[in-house]
Amino acid sequence: MLAVLNLTKKKFSALSLKKLAEDFLKKYKIEKAEISLVLIGDKRSRTLNKKYRQKDYLTDVLSFSNPDFKIGKDNFLGEIFINLAEINRLKKYEAMFLELENFKVDEFLKASKSVKEKYLLYFIFIHGLLHLLGFDDEDDGDREKMLRLGANFLKCYN
Repeated sequence: MLAVLNLTKKKFSALSLKKLAEDFLKKYKIEKAEISLVLIGDKRSRTLNKKYRQKDYLTDVLSFSNPDFKIGKDNFLGEIFINLAEINRLKKYEAMFLELENFKVDEFLKASKSVKEKYLLYFIFIHGLLHLLGFDDEDDGDREKMLRLGANFLKCYN
């Protein structure tokens, strides 16, 4: 289901990410899928973003979907790279969440740093999973839709 490779020194619960992936795939009616999740830092994030997207800057998540994926078959859906260093840049996300309708910004702002970081890891992971399913955020409307889908999924998840 989910293979996790942590290339950083930051600790996290791989089990909770696996459960999150299972629940997400169930919601989207995908019973069998293999996903690779690689946790990286700034340097690798920038290198991969430049190599595969021709964008020379840091990013929080990169997703590479398998174009041959078939629902119902036990095969590889894709690979997600999450820059864990981005999760520490909380202000960036606080501003983004302010734009989301029905997002409980006050609760998020009052939460401890560790709770915020856990939420952001989950949020970014869901964002990456949405990319694997074909969602994109190239324009503001699509971006807002993806952010809303991620926030709504996590609201039901907690």
